Amino acid sequence: MGYAFSNRAVFRVGRKAFAAALLGTTAFAVLLPATTGPATAQSAQISFNIPAGPLSQAITAYGRQAGLQVTFLASTAAGKTTAGFSGTATREGALSRLLSGTGLSYSFTAANTVAISTVPAAEGTADAAGSVVLDTIDVTAQGVGDAPFRTPAAVSTTTAANLQGRYGGDVNQALRNTPGTFSRPGGNQPGLSVNIRGMSGYGRVNSMIDGVPQTFRNGAGHGAYGGTYLYLQPDFIAGVDITRGAVSGAAGSGTLSGAANFRSIGIDDILLPGSNAGVMTKWKVGSNGYDWSGMTAAGMRTAINGGEGEMSVMGAWADSQSKDYRNGDGTTFYERNRPLGGLGKIEIKPNDTHALKLGWVYYDNDFRNSGYMWGVKNNTYSLNYAFTPDSNLFDTKINLYYNKANMLYDPGAGGGSYAGRETDAISFGGDITNTSTFDLTKGFGLKLDYGVSYHMDDYRVSERRGVNQPGKLAKASAFTDATLSYGMFDFITGLRYDHWHLSGTRQARTQGTGAGGTAECPVGPENCPAEHVSRDGGKVNPKFTLAANPTNWLQLYTTYSHTYRPPTAQESFWGLVGIGAQLGSGIYNNMDLEPETSKGWDLGFNIAKNDLFFEKDTARLKVGYFDNRIKNYITNGTISMERCAGAAECWYDTAMWINVPGTTRMRGVEIEGGYDAGFAYANFSYTNATTKTPAGGMVGSGGNADIDILPKYYGMVDVGMRFFDEKLALGGKARFVGKGTYATISFTTPEATLTDVPSYTLFDIYGSYDFNEASRLFFSVENVANKVYAVPLSGDGVQLAGKGRTFIAGFSTKIGVPGMSSKPADPDAGIMAAIAAQKGGMVAPASYDWSGFYAGVSAGHDWSRNGNDYALDASGVSYTSSYRQRLEGFLGGVYAGYNHDFGNGFVAGVDADLNIADSSGGPDTFSVYRANASDYLNATLKSKQSWSGALRGRIGYAYGRYLPYVAAGVAVAGYEHEASFTNGWLATPRDPVSGSKTHTGFTIGTGIEHAVTDKAIVRAEYRYSDYGSADFSAAGLDRKVTIDSSHDLRFGLSYKF
Repeated sequence: MGYAFSNRAVFRVGRKAFAAALLGTTAFAVLLPATTGPATAQSAQISFNIPAGPLSQAITAYGRQAGLQVTFLASTAAGKTTAGFSGTATREGALSRLLSGTGLSYSFTAANTVAISTVPAAEGTADAAGSVVLDTIDVTAQGVGDAPFRTPAAVSTTTAANLQGRYGGDVNQALRNTPGTFSRPGGNQPGLSVNIRGMSGYGRVNSMIDGVPQTFRNGAGHGAYGGTYLYLQPDFIAGVDITRGAVSGAAGSGTLSGAANFRSIGIDDILLPGSNAGVMTKWKVGSNGYDWSGMTAAGMRTAINGGEGEMSVMGAWADSQSKDYRNGDGTTFYERNRPLGGLGKIEIKPNDTHALKLGWVYYDNDFRNSGYMWGVKNNTYSLNYAFTPDSNLFDTKINLYYNKANMLYDPGAGGGSYAGRETDAISFGGDITNTSTFDLTKGFGLKLDYGVSYHMDDYRVSERRGVNQPGKLAKASAFTDATLSYGMFDFITGLRYDHWHLSGTRQARTQGTGAGGTAECPVGPENCPAEHVSRDGGKVNPKFTLAANPTNWLQLYTTYSHTYRPPTAQESFWGLVGIGAQLGSGIYNNMDLEPETSKGWDLGFNIAKNDLFFEKDTARLKVGYFDNRIKNYITNGTISMERCAGAAECWYDTAMWINVPGTTRMRGVEIEGGYDAGFAYANFSYTNATTKTPAGGMVGSGGNADIDILPKYYGMVDVGMRFFDEKLALGGKARFVGKGTYATISFTTPEATLTDVPSYTLFDIYGSYDFNEASRLFFSVENVANKVYAVPLSGDGVQLAGKGRTFIAGFSTKIGVPGMSSKPADPDAGIMAAIAAQKGGMVAPASYDWSGFYAGVSAGHDWSRNGNDYALDASGVSYTSSYRQRLEGFLGGVYAGYNHDFGNGFVAGVDADLNIADSSGGPDTFSVYRANASDYLNATLKSKQSWSGALRGRIGYAYGRYLPYVAAGVAVAGYEHEASFTNGWLATPRDPVSGSKTHTGFTIGTGIEHAVTDKAIVRAEYRYSDYGSADFSAAGLDRKVTIDSSHDLRFGLSYKF
């Protein structure tokens, strides 16, 4: 296939190839593109700016901005024009708008290929050999998505492929490598808190799941972050879209510094090209506390309304588990999570005019944080309707949503003043928007985007609320953006009016207190009772953007904007720290808080250049500078307040949320880009910013909130190469972070004491292999050098809690069921099948002979328990004890075997494996007792499995290229054990005892293999092993170690000879 951007490329496919492609179509094809390639699903929201004009030019612009390869017959676009499209939409939605009224239709033939057609292929241009000539536009920006580099704004996108391939599925890592963006990890907190340009939480950043705002917060102790957390099962994330600065539309309502939308997977992420039903699954295992994760999704799509429309239904489930991890020097840190996730979506599109989507996303997790066991459940419901008639005046969207995040401090999982606290963060609302386009005289074009939105944040909390006060904040907005286009220039004027209404309960106040504050209770015979109070306000916020496109690869832009954030219930109704069931006092409320405002500039340029050094290579660069001035910044500081009842006076410096006088200036440079030559690629990001937000005296460790100051600089460099027709990708990246900042409260100064968090650089490696477009193996090793470091904004301060070396490996695949659609036959089906076959989307027929020798490699995770029985002599006194220990960790190695296929479905064989392991437990501390509890030794135990092997027989029943099986046999493993004994009560210490032993036992298991090609076979299996017991004896010590149970989850890849 030829590729070009401005010149015509010829793609020839003979009629015989059409027939062969149709006959060879099977259920298996694409799962994901290459790790660093653009894998944004058709359901992703992308910013488009395509002017009205000739259809062929509009299709060219669409392909480049969508990051797609577009194919069409030579005569298809001749003489046709389009009204263009500018705005945010899915790939499908934008293309539907462009083709509206042209009589053309489109079809996705692969994840990144779309074909436009109108008549049977026979009417296309044919050469003497009977081949059909197609125009091909290849505009795929490999390595980085194309849309941010075509958008005149500070926007960035992380695709699902990059999230898994480049960042090992670590969402926090992906956010911290996005320009101008950071996150707040650490403290065993699985929630995501997005920081944009040194601001987060309290509405400063609008964090969303599928466009639904998330408002959960829980101030959880002195110095704890009390801002917004977002809970979403990581394996459901299909991409993250970041907007820095002023945000247009409903998402910008009452938002100060930006927005982050976490897109969940949709039907197009599940189905293979040419399939109308299918299953997608992905499983991972890892070391250093990662444990495992798994996700399975299924869906189907069918035609309705006589073939004019379609309907799709999908559902997904995900589960994962993480345990304690170690930093670079072996220190163990607590991090135990098991987030469960569920997801369901229905899409109904009766025709090209109407479309309805219903969505539900569920999250459930129990984890220990801030000394309490949190139980968090989050339900997100959404309804989206689109009205897209064949009219330039109407492109109408209606969105409705409801979200409820519930949290309970489990009272049965430990005591504490706040055990039993329960909160409900409820948000609901919606918006209506419309787009109208006009062709003005003398080459001018006008596009109007306008609408209204409403959002309610209703925060409820039971007693034992601590710093978390209930209340309601309603926000309503009316907004419009007008884009005037002429030649290479676009002038965008935006105007929005944001209105807010805050209401809640001011708690009771003691008479004579509160002077100097904002809620004084006069001296008198009675206290001031609790009362319902409210306040409101509003502001007009303009935005102006001038963009120029002097060439088709260079875009310049500048933006001036105002943004606005009202105070929240959490800040306004704060009642100091109520201990236990106490509700706090109303004298600490601040109902006079002024909204935060920001006036700022964004200047930047985008470069999207193709064929720079080689044919089909791509170069992308986005450089931006921001300079914002914030007034009325809200922080937790101190004021002098009268706190004695009655006429007596006693003035104390008292904590309260206050506005900081003056102007806070925040500015910096944000850079991202990449280069891809096919066989090699490089990507990078860099941020250098000054974001020293004011930190009141009660902010930081020991205080009532935490800071948001970004490191002075941070970024990432990612390089890699591809081999074997780009099926194998191997890469490495360096992550560097400059000095961070840690805050500690100050009782003597109006600002917190700030301490540097040291800078660091980490190195990672990763890779993937695509067997075909349906199946992939991948791995990553984070912090290869096992460096010790502290993470800025983690809440851990200068504690060296950064995760040590971590290995993650996994496998993903799709299974498709074709032929379920009731749509009329596509006259271009032959062309579509041929294109898919050319891209490797077809696989061999289902029948397969499993007989023969094979050899391969495997990786997985081990969980095991051992029992330790002690009889110890110390200073002539006998001590005895028993202790059970848990081990877990990575294992990997080689395996080989032979299968015999009996031809009737049954397959039998023999399989052997040998592995190295890093499955370890401890150090665990317990006591070894004498006959009574008043005389004992303190014991510390460490154990490790260093290697294992097995010889097994297997039997299975083949379903074509799938072989489920069971296996059993002999297993051996090498273990290292160490026990040390220190002073206890009365007893004196003795020397440590260590040694290694080989344990022998049995193993049984079950698994499934899939022959992805005639030679390459992947497997996934579960194995249970019992390695028996071994004696570790030394002078004065009898110790028996029994490996009670060992559970393995393994993935393998083998070659069949």
